[in-house]
Amino acid sequence: MSSLIVEVCVVEDVLDHSNADRLEIVCVKGWKCIVLKGAYDIGDLVVYAPIDSLIPIILSDAMDVTKYLGKEGRVRTTKLRGEYSQGLVIPMKFLSQDHRWLPGDDVREILEIKKYEPPLRSSVLRLPNHPAFHRYTDIENYNNFPDVLKEGEFVVVSEKIHGCLPHGTSISMADGSKIAIGKIVNQNMIGKEVLGVNNIGQVIPTKIKRVYKNGKTDKWLNIRGARTGAGRGNSYFSLTTTPNHEVWSGSQYISMENLNCGGAVSILRSDLLLPFWVEQVLLGKLLGDGYLRTIKHSAAVEFGHKEEHREYLNWTLRALGGYGEAASVFKRISGYGSNIVGSRTLFSPFILQKFNSFAEVRGGLKRLSRWVVEELTPISLAVFYMDDGSLAHHSGQEDRALLHVCDFDKVSCELILEGLAKFGIVGVYYQDNEGYNRIRLNAEEAEKLFLLIAPYVPTIMQYKLPERYRGHSSWCPDLTGNRVFKPWMVDCSIDDIQSLNKEDQRYDIETGTHNFFANNILVHNSNCRMMNYDGEFMVGSHNVRLKEDPNDLYWNAAKIFELQNILPDGMEIFGEVFGKGVQKLHYDQKGINIAFFDAILHGKFLNHDEFVEFCNTYGLPTVPILGVEPWHTDLLKAAEGKSTIAGHIREGIVIKPIYERLDNNLGGRVILKRISERYLLKDYGDDH
Repeated sequence: MSSLIVEVCVVEDVLDHSNADRLEIVCVKGWKCIVLKGAYDIGDLVVYAPIDSLIPIILSDAMDVTKYLGKEGRVRTTKLRGEYSQGLVIPMKFLSQDHRWLPGDDVREILEIKKYEPPLRSSVLRLPNHPAFHRYTDIENYNNFPDVLKEGEFVVVSEKIHGCLPHGTSISMADGSKIAIGKIVNQNMIGKEVLGVNNIGQVIPTKIKRVYKNGKTDKWLNIRGARTGAGRGNSYFSLTTTPNHEVWSGSQYISMENLNCGGAVSILRSDLLLPFWVEQVLLGKLLGDGYLRTIKHSAAVEFGHKEEHREYLNWTLRALGGYGEAASVFKRISGYGSNIVGSRTLFSPFILQKFNSFAEVRGGLKRLSRWVVEELTPISLAVFYMDDGSLAHHSGQEDRALLHVCDFDKVSCELILEGLAKFGIVGVYYQDNEGYNRIRLNAEEAEKLFLLIAPYVPTIMQYKLPERYRGHSSWCPDLTGNRVFKPWMVDCSIDDIQSLNKEDQRYDIETGTHNFFANNILVHNSNCRMMNYDGEFMVGSHNVRLKEDPNDLYWNAAKIFELQNILPDGMEIFGEVFGKGVQKLHYDQKGINIAFFDAILHGKFLNHDEFVEFCNTYGLPTVPILGVEPWHTDLLKAAEGKSTIAGHIREGIVIKPIYERLDNNLGGRVILKRISERYLLKDYGDDH
């Protein structure tokens, strides 16, 4: 990913707009930008904000260009009346007139313009960074540095690679609805949330990061089978995709053309709900120490306890099964100075659907809804009491119980009393000397509560029970692994596979989890790096070092080529994982494919011939090399045309000297890119 340069530039040319009398096109740094007619002349100074700049609201409103920007004020390639605009031209009047601005002055900080950075998916298994494990070089756009390459020096030009479904394919959205993939793509629903599956098999909301319209094809495959144990709805499943689109089958992604009758695909249940036990534990937490944290179409329940009760926190996470497994634990200091350990569930649309009413707060107090009374059980009562109950034990008196309900208003306290009354338990509402709400259970009523909840109270919390109820192991169902009442996904057998010869448009989307559900079937970016250093083998994406994971794309690629055994100590190699379901363009590849493009040995990049020799020695595939010859600007034409590994358009090219060198203007290594104009205009990606 290149750095952001927002600089003062000279208007190189002014062109007529082909379909608008009030618009024209100005040429800046080799880019074409649509502006109002007559606003600029050749030679004028302007500020050029490139594609992927984030324009502050104040500036975009002042320029009246908000409607032309993408989400969050992001500059994108746009089409206005049949012509394309690639960047934003900003008049000089927005700069201080007390300074004499010159071409080349960088004004991004003055205008508070930032670079768009795609968000990292939260589900990856990260490791702390390692100082020897380098991120790859930021590759700047040639248009920003046209004078860095020296005429006649030998350069290597390589192809830039980066990593379907028919229109009516139904995509499972995070809010429970279904939307046709064609509508998602045509309406550019980037940022909307669909359901995906994270690295530990949990169904979670995940944002649409990119949408693709990949052209037409007349080659399709359809699979069909019985929906067994997957909930209510049609008795059969059916999915049509291109032959190389990957679906989750058993324990791996398999392309459609490699599926067989009798094989299985993973089907999303149609009746996805919280398991009853999990629902009850969460209800108890929300009545007790927990609170609801919402994000768009999903929510999580967060909770914390004293450090001495860490085992109770662990019990809660185990009791939540897949909703609590692998959750991170945090520490903080309470308002009373106590050391607190806390955690939360995963974010789930099903938690939001069930507990949305707990988000209602009035006057700083929680307000319950009547459904809580109807659904309260001994399980949720046990968790509620462990969180916010206490045992009133005095010598010579029978044990009594208190419920500390200071987080609820009086109406909600009355509903809690009504819920207790369902079990024949009579409580007394009162306010203590400090004005906090309390519910007291006298001896006989407390005994009824203890009888109900004791089986569910773990050893660590049994000090809140009378002594006669202590000393046992609490009961809860084993929800580890796949031991759930209604699993999120069910494997269903394929009964029939047919080829369909019909011409239709291909659509695809990319999500944060790199998967989504199409017709309820799980279907399947990606710069990576691997290194041996001091006896340790490391694997990572562009931004993140990753824990070893059998389901991780990068680790699988490393194992396919046995890189742990091949790379000498101190060598780091960079590659691009590509193929269907991995990239934005349709490379018609089967399985996991990787093309290597650079390597570092003991902190220094290898020269081109050294890199190629290493790859040839060990049979490592490289990115397509388009030419090695003296530099001249005609080589930029190679950015256009078709990909050498597929029939679609080329994304662009990367140019670097065959002998590594540095340049002060670049602030480092000489390596540049040129993006295909067709690629930009068709919006096949974000790395411009």
